[in-house]
Amino acid sequence: MLALAVLATGAADALGSCMGTEGCAESSLLQVLQHDKASRRDGSQPLRRQPVIVDTDVDTDDMMAIAYLLAEPTIEVKAISVLADGWSHQWAGVVNVMRLTQFFGQPDIPVAYSPKYNSDTQLNLKEPNELPNPSLLPGVDNFLSEYVPLPFNERPPSWMYGPRLVRETLRKSATPMDIIELGPLTTLAQVLQEEPELFRSKVRTLYFSGGEVVQRNASKTDKVWPYSVGSTSFTGDPPGSVAWNIFSDPIAANSVFSFGVDLVLATGPYLDRLQFYENDTQFIPQTCGIVPATFLRDLVHELPIAANQPPSQLQYWDEGTAVLAVQMIRHHGTRQAAVCTQFGQTQFALMMEDGNNATVSGGRYARLLENRFGQPALQCLQANETEFKLVFYGGICGGFH
Repeated sequence: MLALAVLATGAADALGSCMGTEGCAESSLLQVLQHDKASRRDGSQPLRRQPVIVDTDVDTDDMMAIAYLLAEPTIEVKAISVLADGWSHQWAGVVNVMRLTQFFGQPDIPVAYSPKYNSDTQLNLKEPNELPNPSLLPGVDNFLSEYVPLPFNERPPSWMYGPRLVRETLRKSATPMDIIELGPLTTLAQVLQEEPELFRSKVRTLYFSGGEVVQRNASKTDKVWPYSVGSTSFTGDPPGSVAWNIFSDPIAANSVFSFGVDLVLATGPYLDRLQFYENDTQFIPQTCGIVPATFLRDLVHELPIAANQPPSQLQYWDEGTAVLAVQMIRHHGTRQAAVCTQFGQTQFALMMEDGNNATVSGGRYARLLENRFGQPALQCLQANETEFKLVFYGGICGGFH
């Protein structure tokens, strides 16, 4: 991975001294902010923030992850692309993201719709499948307008569709960028197919939410695309540990994964350890201001209601990916991330064939299988849940501006 000068020396020291120590996650973030503000007051060089692009399907966990990313002082979100094949209606996804950019004082970040049909890469918009079931979406669609109401951003969305916004943002960047992928890979596959050399030269690392590389003897699944029978639509996690963000568009995932970009997987086993509890408000720092503290309390209280799920079925999925990405970005993309207690390096390929041939597919459609010819990936396999919650809630509180 390319070297990254993302922190000024004083801020880097503040963060470095805290790595692996749960109790100082919050204070380290506050030190970074104080260092940056002091630098601006005395005229010295402010922090150089690593530019990132966020691609998202804007479920409730995406919104909470984007809140954390917008509050984080060591990265700069340059563009946000909203997918058409995720867990929200697209009109609502764009507006919800723009409410976040308004609330966190960055209203001019371009936010883009995706075209309805990316015919070269995606499956689920061409195969009618009632997925996700529209009856599940009102709470997601209205999460930041009714449940945790944030101010409306009066600016229009980007005139560019998602793939073009990603492409032009990469082209204009003076340095390689990181991409934080919180949804299916439909948009990135289209960018890659249109301009592979731009993708190769300007994408430093892709941080992907979900997936886990398994052996070929892993448990089987009998579900393939499209996953619906009659009027019954898929409403939960794909079976057999298949990641939703891969299962939604495996053709696009194969395109991006096979290309060879530096890849970090925030795996299912890592994310599943980040359990949501209604008493997670205890992680809001006592020094948190009234506005961010109220925002965080409302997120915790309203999430199970909006999601129409009991807390026991909720995890910090995309939030876990965002925190992992930021901690690794601070340390030049290396394995230094206190939220992750176990990393693993492997090679894999995406299984695209359905069937019962145990030596080939064996019911492992859309799984990431170990493959000596495949793409290398760094996987985060285990989580430090307390560290995550200290960083997540402290980060949003300390970075609010």
